[in-house]
Amino acid sequence: MPTGYTAGVQNGTVADFKTFAMQCARAFGALIDMRDSPADAPIPEEQKPSEYHVEAIAKAEGNLAELRNMGLEERAAAWRAARTAAELRRDEYRAERVQQEERYRAMLAEARAWSPPTAEHQGLKDFMVKQLSESIEFDCRPPHYDPTSSVGDSPLEWWDSQIAAVQRDIEYHREEDAKERLRVAGRNRWVNELRRSLGSTAAVA
Repeated sequence: MPTGYTAGVQNGTVADFKTFAMQCARAFGALIDMRDSPADAPIPEEQKPSEYHVEAIAKAEGNLAELRNMGLEERAAAWRAARTAAELRRDEYRAERVQQEERYRAMLAEARAWSPPTAEHQGLKDFMVKQLSESIEFDCRPPHYDPTSSVGDSPLEWWDSQIAAVQRDIEYHREEDAKERLRVAGRNRWVNELRRSLGSTAAVA
């Protein structure tokens, strides 16, 4: 039975080695993004790096400029808004935990009260009790993180943490963009060397 790569050879639509080799090249790292593309989709002469990290850097730099241009009153207002939002998230999370525990314990009580119809069903009861007990232990423990801690206790503390976070974002995206460009350069080099080895620099397949 032919594969997605050999079907053209089987039906005669792919009769030359260059075309077959370029189609098979889609299964390798340099062209892996084209693996699920139609067999006749052209392989580009040059792959381009993603602009995702470049756009993320521009956005983060804009955020950094806004933060640095904030006056004292703007910082205080932003800190109060962030703290209010964090307190709301904390309270919602705690309320959700309470509701979850109530549902778990109600079901656990029913599981413990259930009388297995035969001795062979005892394992099912034990399993249900164990599952619910473990879920209570894992899901209903006190939260280990308070969202308000990331806001800080003052506008200055909040502002400093925001500046640091944005700077980390910029550094991260710069590093990832550099890696992306190296990867794409390597992919283009791999494809170009393949084309040269097949005796053609024109787009094939």
